[in-house]
Amino acid sequence: MNRVELKEWSKQKINGSKLEIWKGIIIVGFLSFLFVIPSLMFDDKSTVGNILELVADIISIPLSIGFVHYIINFIRKDNFDMNVLYDHYNEFGRVVLATLISGLLVLAGFFFFIIPGIVISLCLFLVPYLLVERRDLTIFEIIELSIKMMKGHKMDCFVLSLSFLGWILLVIPTCGLILIWLYPYMTVAMAKFATDIIDNY
Repeated sequence: MNRVELKEWSKQKINGSKLEIWKGIIIVGFLSFLFVIPSLMFDDKSTVGNILELVADIISIPLSIGFVHYIINFIRKDNFDMNVLYDHYNEFGRVVLATLISGLLVLAGFFFFIIPGIVISLCLFLVPYLLVERRDLTIFEIIELSIKMMKGHKMDCFVLSLSFLGWILLVIPTCGLILIWLYPYMTVAMAKFATDIIDNY
């Protein structure tokens, strides 16, 4: 489906399901906050505090992949299974290393210039989704497959992301209330875009 059809599909899909999506968001956010609490006991410039914050960020990575899994289940099966939010701690090393390596590659691209960073981030867009969908693949196979799958789709992904800008600009005027609808809408739309690419590859 094209961008307009995909966005319309996503609007219809989240009807009556926003609360369930927000349950997943709140659980992931709350647990991620719990991981960060030890670092808050130290001064902002404290080395120990910074190390603890980094550890908290790393520990939270499987939760973020679990949330991707949660949304994919909703798209594919109309199912909200809370258990998948924690499922990827069973493959902690794989999801953490894949996420960190992808992040470092994107950071390296932005180090040289903005455009290379954007291109690399688009090439690696599918990594979180492939970590869920292709659990048989190694880290580097996931990264390589994302790059291959995104050939011919990078501009579509970029335009789809930009198409939400108008809604995002309404966050401040609405005191953030629009996020109640917007965040599930954006999340489902981007996940649907990703799963369609994976299915059609």
